[in-house]
Amino acid sequence: MKIGIFAPSTSRQAQILRRELEAISSECVVFLDSELTERHQAAVGNGRVYWNDEPLDDIDGLYCHGFDYQDPVLPPADPLCDWGLWQIGPVIAQQRYSFLFSLLSRVESAGTPMINPLSILVSAFARYTLLDRVKRAGFAVPNLICTNDGAAVDAFTERFSTAVWRPVTGRAAWQLFRSKQRQHLIGVEKPPVMIAEVVPGPLVRVYVVDGVVTLAVAINPPVRAKVETLETFVPAPSKCVEQLAPVGAAMTALGVRFAMATVVLSEQGPVIYDIDPDPVLTDMPETFAVLVLRQLACALLRRPISVMPPDLEAETRPALLLRRMLGIQFDMEATKYAEAS
Repeated sequence: MKIGIFAPSTSRQAQILRRELEAISSECVVFLDSELTERHQAAVGNGRVYWNDEPLDDIDGLYCHGFDYQDPVLPPADPLCDWGLWQIGPVIAQQRYSFLFSLLSRVESAGTPMINPLSILVSAFARYTLLDRVKRAGFAVPNLICTNDGAAVDAFTERFSTAVWRPVTGRAAWQLFRSKQRQHLIGVEKPPVMIAEVVPGPLVRVYVVDGVVTLAVAINPPVRAKVETLETFVPAPSKCVEQLAPVGAAMTALGVRFAMATVVLSEQGPVIYDIDPDPVLTDMPETFAVLVLRQLACALLRRPISVMPPDLEAETRPALLLRRMLGIQFDMEATKYAEAS
């Protein structure tokens, strides 16, 4: 069996997955550096796909990480570029993206099981579309709209007095939608945003591998006490994990093999607020990241997936010295101005 990992060579998440794959099995692991530097040669032709002269269309499983949709018309913003001059960088980046898209498409068309399918990875830039597909499949999502029209927003917020918003790309957490957000976010000259009702219930992040809930955690916000702490990850109790089974079924219905879903456990059952088909795990405590990546390795090796173990303990992300020092500085500034007044 030959397993492929398509990710940047600097990805710690990909390296942990590689370690877990090699710990479970001695099968061959091919690491495909998505940065596509001069050290790596890739080719598509003659009915085959090659990476450093090794055929890829005969691999038994491929994990893609960090391959995001790239708009062919609008180049990514770069504050270091003078956009009054013609820029070749975005053109080269688009050519690279197009080639890698072709390469992965050929690998997928050869029948290689991919985590996740290419169509899911590139559609993740429009989170509203994924949530709409979840709803059409018969699973619960909140009432939400995606718009920049002021009248539509006003009608929605009159219906749901408490609402949250986020960009359609998903590159920000859900945040409360107030009059200030209405003023600065909504307008015909601005991009649409998603606005959703607030469903009562605990908020849980659910990590699903091949339809199985491998980890479910609630995240307590940072605490500023004598010693500052960052987010605390609290494993959901076994009863909650059982209630989250529809989330795994929803991912299977969408063809999503691996994802993080943001879910509210309401009285009527889980309500899905977000689906991330390429979640970053290395910002979690390593115990949790390794647990999920071990199950992902099992999925690639076609071995049974284990549900979330019941004996997990809560863990806190280690505090950053810089954040602590900034807190001290803010305290000093506050004291200075208090004395001045």
